[in-house]
Amino acid sequence: MFAARGRSAARRRTLHHRRPARPAPSLSRRRWVAVVMARFASTIPIATLKGGDPELSISNDDWSRIELAYGHAVPTTARDAIRAATFTFLLFVEVEQAARPISEARDRILQIKEGATAFQKAAFDNPQDSGWDSRVYADRLVNRYFDDARITHPERLRSLGRVMTSLIGACSEALAHLENPQNHGRRRGEAWEKWVRDITDVIKANQLPIEVRKDTDKNATCKPSPFVALIRELQACIPEAHRKSTHSDIALSEAIARARRVKKTSAARRK
Repeated sequence: MFAARGRSAARRRTLHHRRPARPAPSLSRRRWVAVVMARFASTIPIATLKGGDPELSISNDDWSRIELAYGHAVPTTARDAIRAATFTFLLFVEVEQAARPISEARDRILQIKEGATAFQKAAFDNPQDSGWDSRVYADRLVNRYFDDARITHPERLRSLGRVMTSLIGACSEALAHLENPQNHGRRRGEAWEKWVRDITDVIKANQLPIEVRKDTDKNATCKPSPFVALIRELQACIPEAHRKSTHSDIALSEAIARARRVKKTSAARRK
């Protein structure tokens, strides 16, 4: 959460150095505005989905509505490519929403590591105190009845304890892998952004308008860019839960612009 302090509406004038400074505004005149920034936890890159493939229907009537809002006819090949991109989006957005947080996987690895560490300590920690004889006798009994063909050493208990060294090391490597953002799953909203970029590529390949104007409220017609209208009408064909920035054309324009900037930023990093 970030706090932004608003300034007084009164315009400040530069004072002559011989004049007394104007006193600072009292705290009662200051206004604090709280802005809540949505944050989503990082997720693992796999997810189990229940049910079959998502349903998607873009009828001829839908295309008539879409083309009317877009202001241009969409060729059949472009329609097919848009439908394919939209179906792919619906597949990935379900994975995106079903993916579990990284913290759960981290807790599991720590549980295994702690268990392996505790077992190794129990197998090797045997100080010569008053309980030494009891522990030696207990270990011998365990070794007598611990029959596993994979462990051939007579001191099977300690042999298994040595295996824990490898397991503990593996857990440390797994934790390091987990903390690397490049190994995380899709962040929330990434599937939608890729869908917008895919639609942009299809429309651009067909030499149709892809410009996005963000000053809808300032132009004479108050209409959004044709591409924004296209995305708005396409979103009407997908489940409401997967739509984004539907409350206004300006918000949708800004979301589309952000989605395109993600691609440019990624491409710049690869150079």
